[in-house]
Amino acid sequence: MIALAEGTGLYRIFGDEDVLLYIGVSDSFGVRWKQHAKVQPWWGEVRRLEVVWIHGRDEAEAAERAAIKAERPKYNKIHAVRPGDQLRPRCTEPPAARTGFDPRDSRTWPACMDVPTAARCLGLGRSRAYELARTGSFPVPVLRIGSSPRVTCASVIAHLEAERRETATLARTAA
Repeated sequence: MIALAEGTGLYRIFGDEDVLLYIGVSDSFGVRWKQHAKVQPWWGEVRRLEVVWIHGRDEAEAAERAAIKAERPKYNKIHAVRPGDQLRPRCTEPPAARTGFDPRDSRTWPACMDVPTAARCLGLGRSRAYELARTGSFPVPVLRIGSSPRVTCASVIAHLEAERRETATLARTAA
């Protein structure tokens, strides 16, 4: 009989020649891997999986963030630090002339924004953002206002600040 591990699994997905493709956490691997297989265009590259069991979801998510930043998997978007990334915010679109909203300057942000706008500020694509919001995995809380999912700008700013601090800490420990 096989004993199942308890806790949250921090998993690494590898491709050919042990290229690290993705790092994630899950309490239910069968469900999570089926989700990846269904929606991720890179799933065909998968050659092997590794899992490390961690006691506590919060600890696993912290380990995931640190691993993504340190190991730089090919397909992670959230928590990824790429050469040339701007840490706060990552948006590069020009300001919207009519609204005065400039995604590069949080002082011009409204109280709430839609999911695609928040996604741009967090360095995510539109489709991925809606998928994360739908599954409850968006990096900041998503509110339902009427039928529209919305994100508070304060939560986006707090997330970006936390990433900036975490990146600075990793840089200091690596030096």
